[in-house]
Amino acid sequence: MASCKPGRVAPIGGAAAPWRAVEVAIEPPDDAQLLAALRAALGRGEPAAAWLDPAEDLAWVAAGAAQVLVAPDVSGLSRVSSRLAELADAPLGVPVAAVGLAFDPAHPPAPDDPWSGWPGAWVLVPERLVWRRGDRAGVVLRGRGDVDAALADLDPRPGDAAGAPVAGRPLESRDAWRERVARALGDLGDVLQKVVLARAVEHVAGGAFDPAATLARLDDPRAAVRFATAPGGAARGCFVGATPEALVRVAGRDVRTVALAGTTRRGADATDDEALGAALLASDKDRREHALVVDAVRAALGPLCDALDAPATPSLRRLPRVQHLETPLAGTLRAPGGLLDLAARLHPTPAVAGASRAAALGWLRRHEALRRGWYAGAVGWLDAQGGGALAVAIRSALLQGARAFTFAGAGVVRGSDPDAEWDETTLKLETLGRALAARGVV
Repeated sequence: MASCKPGRVAPIGGAAAPWRAVEVAIEPPDDAQLLAALRAALGRGEPAAAWLDPAEDLAWVAAGAAQVLVAPDVSGLSRVSSRLAELADAPLGVPVAAVGLAFDPAHPPAPDDPWSGWPGAWVLVPERLVWRRGDRAGVVLRGRGDVDAALADLDPRPGDAAGAPVAGRPLESRDAWRERVARALGDLGDVLQKVVLARAVEHVAGGAFDPAATLARLDDPRAAVRFATAPGGAARGCFVGATPEALVRVAGRDVRTVALAGTTRRGADATDDEALGAALLASDKDRREHALVVDAVRAALGPLCDALDAPATPSLRRLPRVQHLETPLAGTLRAPGGLLDLAARLHPTPAVAGASRAAALGWLRRHEALRRGWYAGAVGWLDAQGGGALAVAIRSALLQGARAFTFAGAGVVRGSDPDAEWDETTLKLETLGRALAARGVV
């Protein structure tokens, strides 16, 4: 169990805070300890969130609710950043709140849908935040947060083994998928240049799926960020994933994001892998799909930046089962920007919705029966200065007791093939399907 460092207990927070926060420095917990804290919070039915980001060397678990803010969509959270700045109760670059955004709040789930009750936009200021960044770590306590309880939660206790899940059941047949792709191809034109179709697979197990065990199985630094969010505690379910795609990162005036679109499988050996990657880089269809995302990001962020730089051509992002075209973008904001304000300009990007965004969302509302909920939405964190990070919530699953739903999508542009897009989504779905094989009871 993690221990406190002596001499580092201090009150923090501004006078406007509805509580007086305290930070306690601790020995840095490892991932297993942080996932144990997530499991403990879910076991108590508390709202909770987790974030493990090897690229930024940042990991944290938020548990309990000192304050919860909900809105129909991200634009309804426009005043959150200023309210958090008044609290000023976390070090620079350390979360003060967890964030979750739905893909399309205007396409809400039915009352009996697995996503029913999940808000369009959600911010959690936790009672307890355990964080680790490099060789520093701490516990931030607010409201009823208790340091002894927070440290006790870091004691890893594996869940009980549950029976093997049955084979996943696609919620849409391959023939229905072909028809939907064909309809999308027929509707493409000057305005609707791309639309991203999504599908889901339902998994049923002999016992409750364990979000912490699932995240442990998803441990691969190439996936960038592992996340978990449970706005309503375990009763409403826990949304987990390992996403390779950043929506936006803000630190002061520095802003970073990435365009990730265009996909092929990994090769059977190094030679095959290189050939597949070279073919992806040379693919006119995939390069056009990728350029739509880059152009949309430039249009959203460019007017706010003194400079916004990106390579002239994409590179390859290689993940365990697929490889993507990737273009990183980095800029300098004219004024320090609020993370949520930038998210409202970017989300959802053409990588997960289509282009133009309005036309693609309208098409999906008419033709996609699946309610995506937070799949292809955004998850992440805010700091007290209005910065932070949001990731696109792909490569993800909604875990609800003994049921789990995995999700994947594929972009349809001129030249798309329905069977090739089905195979692409199958590869993406396998990432979470394999992770669900190892779990315990929460």
